[in-house]
Amino acid sequence: MTVDLFDSTSTLIDSRQITVPSGGTGFFGVASVVPIAYLTINNSSSFDVIDNVEFGAAFPEPATLGQLALGLVGIARRRKAA
Repeated sequence: MTVDLFDSTSTLIDSRQITVPSGGTGFFGVASVVPIAYLTINNSSSFDVIDNVEFGAAFPEPATLGQLALGLVGIARRRKAA
């Protein structure tokens, strides 16, 4: 099966060939600097099932996690000093 990813101007961002073993399950994820507006799935097999397609941020970037950690350390120190 081929998955094509497009941005909001219908420009192709990426194209992936996905292979899932017969009778098995599979997973694939995609990250893009350009926001993904929609995808198309070209499937030559009538037996594949596609479920749980999600768009959005999978996880925060490292800088955001660092800021969160520093904030929590600051709050903990402030409580100890009080």
